[in-house]
Amino acid sequence: MRTEVYAGDVSEKILDALEKIGCIDSNQGLPIPDSMREAYCAVALECTVKYLPGDTDTCGDKYLDAVDRIWRGRIQDLERSKASDLVFDQLRNRRVQVEAAATGDEDAVRCLSAINTRGYAIVSLRRYLREASGSMKPPVLEQACLKLGRYFT
Repeated sequence: MRTEVYAGDVSEKILDALEKIGCIDSNQGLPIPDSMREAYCAVALECTVKYLPGDTDTCGDKYLDAVDRIWRGRIQDLERSKASDLVFDQLRNRRVQVEAAATGDEDAVRCLSAINTRGYAIVSLRRYLREASGSMKPPVLEQACLKLGRYFT
């Protein structure tokens, strides 16, 4: 995921990765950080809005497919299951906007089109990755070296 993010790529594969990490963290009793929730929301938005056509008269097929796949599919499933801590108010609010744009709401289309969703997604993902890296325990080899160092000092 880090490689994609630093290359500027934002794809649905990142949503998959964040969902898996969220599931693992939840199963281990770890809290889902706000930075992860924000990154998930930003990536979902970018993976949808990038297909929004510039005119407000119609929504293209690719946009509607993305709404179905991401918002009415995976995110709706997360909401229904109540098992994921990735769902929060901002994600719900964005879903309302995305759905409104899908039904032809010109204000929603204008609002979503005005957002730099790609930039927002990359910044959010970098923030999450920095936070996640900082909270990780040192690798096993590094821990072993630290323990050995205690015996030789």
